[in-house]
Parts: sequence; structure tokens; C-alpha cells
Amino acid sequence: MDRRLEEAENRAPQVGKMDTNEVSRRRVPRWAWPAGIAALFLLVAAGITVAIIWAQLLRPKPEEAVIHLNRGNLSYDQGDLETALAEYDRAIQIKPDYAEAYFGRGNVYYDQGDLARALAEYDRAIQLDPDYADAYFARGIAYGDQDDPELAIADFDQEVQRLRL
Repeated sequence: MDRRLEEAENRAPQVGKMDTNEVSRRRVPRWAWPAGIAALFLLVAAGITVAIIWAQLLRPKPEEAVIHLNRGNLSYDQGDLETALAEYDRAIQIKPDYAEAYFGRGNVYYDQGDLARALAEYDRAIQLDPDYADAYFARGIAYGDQDDPELAIADFDQEVQRLRL
């Protein structure tokens, strides 16, 4: 009986420990590497898919620019120039080639007395839509306020030509 106890004690410290030779002799099953790589691929693909879907959901739609333009026009009509300017800015951010939003922003700057910025906005609106008669008219008014009658008359002529189209 003592001999069995001695053998058990000799074996006890080694339970749960492996020597390096025994570890090196253990083999990873053949399916482990391909399964691990497949799992990693699926995780990456799922992450990319989620990122694409999330970006699609958060991307502003062009029709949202119209909503912001209309909100800007309403705020402008109510005399809330700061809100109008913010709405026009948002419309331009969504749709950078939105001539009507530049025109609205030009009107805000004009009403704030910043003729240089108003003219720049009217110029941009006309650049984006050369047939935008209201932008020629507003720019003509701004040129008149700057005591530049030749440019004002030229813009009024452009407006009349555009209205005839």
C-alpha cells in the first residue's frame, strides 16, 4: 500500500504539466488553420458589410437638400437670417452644385450688408446655372448698391434675356 502512495506522490507534481517534447509532439488538427482563416475572413467581410450599410444609411440624400433649401427660404421670409444661412449651408453641403442655395445665401449676406460675400454667392449661383434670372437681378441690385451702374445694367439686361427664354 505504501508503494502505491509513493507512486501517486511522484506522479502528482507532474499532473497538468507538460514538458517541451510533449508539447512539440502535439499536432494541431488539419482543419484548424483553414477554419481559423475562414472565420477571420467572415469577420472582416461582416465588418465591411456593416460599414457599407451604415454609410448608406447616414449619407444625405439629394432630396434632403431641397428640404434644407425650403427651410432656409422659410426662415429667410420670417427674418431669421442666421437659421436661414445655416439651412442654406446644409443644402450646399449635401448638394454642392445647388444654385438656388447659393442664391439664398447671397440674399442673406445682402440683407446683412455684406455686399462682397453676396456678390460672390450670386456669382456662384450664375456659374452653376447661367439661366438663373433671379440671380442676375439680385447681382444687379448689389452692383447698384456698390455704385457700379454699368455692371448693374448689364445684369438687368441678362435677367431680361433669361426671362424671355
